[in-house]
Amino acid sequence: MDIIYNKIHDLSHYNPLVQTVIFTLSNSSTFVKNPLYSYLYSKQMKMLMERHENIPLKVIIENTNACNSDCTFCVHSKMSRKKGFMSFPLFKKIVDDCANLEVKEVAIYRLGEPLLDPQFSKEIAYAKKAGIEIVSTNTNASLLDEENATKILDSGLDVIYVSLDATSKNIYEGIRRGLNYDVVERNIKRFIELRNARGQKPRIILNFCVTQENRNQVKDFMRKWKSCVEQIWVSHIHDWSGRIEMKNRFFSIFSG
Repeated sequence: MDIIYNKIHDLSHYNPLVQTVIFTLSNSSTFVKNPLYSYLYSKQMKMLMERHENIPLKVIIENTNACNSDCTFCVHSKMSRKKGFMSFPLFKKIVDDCANLEVKEVAIYRLGEPLLDPQFSKEIAYAKKAGIEIVSTNTNASLLDEENATKILDSGLDVIYVSLDATSKNIYEGIRRGLNYDVVERNIKRFIELRNARGQKPRIILNFCVTQENRNQVKDFMRKWKSCVEQIWVSHIHDWSGRIEMKNRFFSIFSG
């Protein structure tokens, strides 16, 4: 049964086409309000929580909580924690524990910009050497210059999520304050070129977070980037307290 479960899990979590179908259905109020769906969903969540009570599917390691942007929708500016970087010995300890528990995925990022950490590519390489099947990260790409791009490609990263929330300079820089749209776009395009030239991973997924300012650019964004990356994710602003009313929380666009 575990073999069957693992295959189903991998298909639903890591296959872009299947993700697209799942996310499209999840945006249908008719579908999600169906009593049968509610029952099956609750049953599935209960099973997952029980199955992974002691061993998580994915562990997120915050290598740094420092960030070089002041995004309009982010709580980073309100953070009271001292800013800094995780020590490499602590990082190794966490990864070793994950490997011993056979955790499938380790993501290196959280409330900061992971590329600010000078040990970032070293951390990725260590996680892969330790036997972590999927190592991923999420970046704003402002520091993804050719030097860092090469280091990341050499490290063995499996998946990179890149946040890019506009197709124009004024909208982007109004949302992701402190960043330069031209630099970020150039970095992303060059990273794609370098990755493609090697014919290898990581899988590149672009994130577009919808706000009042950029909501009219979603279609243009998808047209512009859909042939360049494996996947585009469009998400809507949310909070963990449920104070923001959401429609169509997020959906995934698969681009071959």
